[in-house]
Amino acid sequence: MTASQWVASDLAAAMRCPIFAGCTADEVSGFLLSRNVQVFDFLSGEEISRDLRQNCWGVVLSGSVRIFSGRREEDTVLLNVAGVGNGFDIAALTGRGGQMPYTTLITGGKSRVAFVPAGNVTQLMRVYPAIVANSLAFLTGRVVFLNRRIHTLSCGSAEERLLDYLTTESMGSESGGLVKLKSYVELADRLSISRASLYRALSALEEAALIRRDGKMITVFRTERQQSYEA
Repeated sequence: MTASQWVASDLAAAMRCPIFAGCTADEVSGFLLSRNVQVFDFLSGEEISRDLRQNCWGVVLSGSVRIFSGRREEDTVLLNVAGVGNGFDIAALTGRGGQMPYTTLITGGKSRVAFVPAGNVTQLMRVYPAIVANSLAFLTGRVVFLNRRIHTLSCGSAEERLLDYLTTESMGSESGGLVKLKSYVELADRLSISRASLYRALSALEEAALIRRDGKMITVFRTERQQSYEA
């Protein structure tokens, strides 16, 4: 992790964040520069420390950030992948930054991330009403997204669990939607299904033109499901 400076080229990436939907470049630039935004460059596979996340929310400027449940040393589950322009720990924008989600953030590839200190939500509502409205819409969408994922992981079919896993793994991939497996045995264990169920699910997804297999490499084709994960 290396501290860096906010540069003009970072603005284009930040503008892609749904929190800034409908805002002009001047509004976004003014908002970020007025809040003493910190920017850090990370190597691939680095964990973003909880100290750095404290009372801040993040915007991915390059690379990606993989969001896992729980702590790194525990049996975690990949919840989502934040690509360029996506945010994380957004609750801090509303002044709730001290109550971080119980998650672990790991960078995917070399990544550049901006950390925005939590603000006074009352002040934000007066000065940047669109940003506050966008943040509420974003957080509502996250609740719907996570409820759907919980349902899929807990009681979804083998095909649903597999597609959910592959879609999430392919997001933010530097290899263009490819997922490289360690082994099919490991994948079956991860999904808590039998190997026979896994192979049936793989065949069903291939027949539906949702994936393509080539040994341990799986291509995941862009679908409405993936687009909703990236929103």
